[in-house]
Amino acid sequence: MKRRTFIKQTFLTGLFILSSRVSSFAKITDIFKKWKIRTVEEPTPTIDVKKYNLQVLGLIENKLKLKYDELLNLIDTKYTEEFHCVEGWTVPNLMWEGISLKTLIKMTKPFYTAEYINFYCYGNKYTESIPLKEIKDSYILALKVNNKPLEMDHGFPVRLFYPDRYGYKSAKWIKKIVFSNQKEVGFWSKYGYPEDGIIIK
Repeated sequence: MKRRTFIKQTFLTGLFILSSRVSSFAKITDIFKKWKIRTVEEPTPTIDVKKYNLQVLGLIENKLKLKYDELLNLIDTKYTEEFHCVEGWTVPNLMWEGISLKTLIKMTKPFYTAEYINFYCYGNKYTESIPLKEIKDSYILALKVNNKPLEMDHGFPVRLFYPDRYGYKSAKWIKKIVFSNQKEVGFWSKYGYPEDGIIIK
C-alpha cells in the first residue's frame, strides 16, 4: 500500500470514528434536553453524598441504614425504558440501573401487617406510597441513568422509577423508606392527580 493511500485511509477511518462519537453524544444530549426538570423543591436539594444515608424503617424485621456506595453495590436491575410525564412529553431510550424493590423486601423482611412502602424525600414536601401487593421486579430505586449517576436535578442520589407509572410517582431525592400499614398520600395526589398514576397509552 502506498504511503499516501495509507495516510488517506487512516484519516478517513479516524474521521468516521470521531463522527460516530459526536453523533452518539448528540443523541444523548438530545435525550436529556427532552427530560424537563420538574420539582416542587426550590432550590434543588443539596446533598453531600459522603454523608448520605438511606434509612429503611417501619414494620420490618431488618432495619437498614445504607450509604451511597452500599446502594451502588446492591444494584441488580438494568433495563431501557421511556420516562413519561403526565404533561404529555416522553424521554425515550433511557437505560435505568437500580435496586429492585423486591430485593429491598427480601432484605428487610416486612411483617405481615405491612401493606405499603412509603417514601420520604429531601425538602420534606414530596411523599409517595406503593402498595406491597402491586410491586413488580421492574420497580426500582434508581441510581444510574445511561451508565452514569443520576443528575442532581433528576433525583441524585436515589429516586423511584417504575415504568408503568407517570413521572410524578417517581419521587426524587429519597432519604427515608418506611414499611407501614398506612398509606402516605402522594404529593400530587393531594391536588387531584390519580393516586395510581398508571400510564394511559
